[in-house]
Amino acid sequence: EVVDMVSPHCHVHVMSGNLPFLDLSWEYHMRLGEALNSSRSLSAFDSYINLMPPDNPAHLHRAKDMGFGKAIFNMEVWGDEDYRRVCPEKAALIPMPRYLDCLKKAVEVFGHGNVSCGFVLGAQKIGKLKEGCIVLSEMGVSCNMTTFTPKAGTPWEKKARPGFEEVADFSIFLVELMRKHGLTPLYCRHSSRSEVLCELMEDAKENERARQFPE
Repeated sequence: EVVDMVSPHCHVHVMSGNLPFLDLSWEYHMRLGEALNSSRSLSAFDSYINLMPPDNPAHLHRAKDMGFGKAIFNMEVWGDEDYRRVCPEKAALIPMPRYLDCLKKAVEVFGHGNVSCGFVLGAQKIGKLKEGCIVLSEMGVSCNMTTFTPKAGTPWEKKARPGFEEVADFSIFLVELMRKHGLTPLYCRHSSRSEVLCELMEDAKENERARQFPE
């Protein structure tokens, strides 16, 4: 029997919402990073910086040099038309072409697999969303998802949430993309905020080992 020994493993996730003042928001995060570094180096943790893409690419280099290991820029939906329809204020602040350009630059700075883009499953047709995940995976961006849940008092309060089969199908699709392009889920399997994608990834690895080394 193989026992999985888990040594102390810490995550630091610094994030904010869709704040309109991009430079100011990034400057605040950089100051917060400096304060954290004064106590213990960010590079000692599994660290993430998660906010809107910057206007100035120099912020990406600064965050990387500061010790942040991964960058997260969540687009929510794929495709310019759906992006403007579902996220009008975000689209007005950062049009989709600029968002994609920033994701490319982030991969250049943080490295293949160290940039993540989040989507909301159920906010658009799943076929369209899969197209976007394929494009981003080929760029070296790891795609992750949350599942749409209707909220009372919102324009989508009567919109149906994705069914179990759709969630399962899309999760398997993402894991297959990750394995194909050498990517990993957003959080590691030791995180308290883990994802079902981590479990699927481990199952896929176990199945592959079983095929290679049958009893």
